[in-house]
Amino acid sequence: MPCPRLDRMNALTLTLCVAGLLLSTGSGRAASVTGQARVVEATTFDTGGASRTTVLSDTGTLNDEIDARDASASAGDVPSLLASGVLHATTIAVPEQVASEASIADLVITAGGMRIGADLVMARARAAARSPDTTTVAIEGLTINDVPVEVTGAANQTLQLPGGRIVLNERQNSSNTVTAMHLVLDGVADLAIASATAKLH
Repeated sequence: MPCPRLDRMNALTLTLCVAGLLLSTGSGRAASVTGQARVVEATTFDTGGASRTTVLSDTGTLNDEIDARDASASAGDVPSLLASGVLHATTIAVPEQVASEASIADLVITAGGMRIGADLVMARARAAARSPDTTTVAIEGLTINDVPVEVTGAANQTLQLPGGRIVLNERQNSSNTVTAMHLVLDGVADLAIASATAKLH
């Protein structure tokens, strides 16, 4: 059964859809799984170089091969840095399969004299026995200082900024981890937006 648009899904609907995707490809036993989803990890730096990290909507890691975790919030806020609408993170495992997803709506980041916005930022990771690991990213309505930005879908698409960069669809293949948007402003802030991990061992 097809799932509705991600930006229209509530936590229960999303969890059921992910479970359905997993169960549709069969079952068995896996020795162990790694699954985690996190919507925001934001580190800021003061003028002396000291850092402070804020995490929003983090599922934590799966305990075993039959487990599910969810972390949601109606809005997100990192003072003087980030504001958003709904945040959602889910990770779920059944024997021989694991899937994770993180999403954020109505994102606004204000840092380094720039305003970065997006209607929706989403990352998914999936692992299943006898199938290749997969990651997918969706970014809708991305703008920098109100100028639309083309999202190509290519892995590790990098946008250069004054004093930093944004990496879209940032992948770590060894752990099957994907981060939809990674903003680095040197000496100012480091933000990972919508990260998902799914791996069988």
